[in-house]
Amino acid sequence: MPSRSPDLLPIEHVWGNMGRRICALQHPVTTLDELRLQVQETWDQFSQQKIDNLIPNIPRRVAEYIRNDGGLIIIISLFNTFF
Repeated sequence: MPSRSPDLLPIEHVWGNMGRRICALQHPVTTLDELRLQVQETWDQFSQQKIDNLIPNIPRRVAEYIRNDGGLIIIISLFNTFF
């Protein structure tokens, strides 16, 4: 369903990046409290401007989604400029 496609939801890219950052920690979290703290710290590292930069890309992502007949899309330039 297009309305639920993670490719079309900017926040999914933010959460995905946060997950990769947390998984890449030198000392993985071992408790729920550590996870909460790390999620908060990781979220705090994102500037609002970087998140806002995802919005102008939505029309391009929708067009790519349509071209791929609803399949997953990969837009490398978005990841390079955002992260």
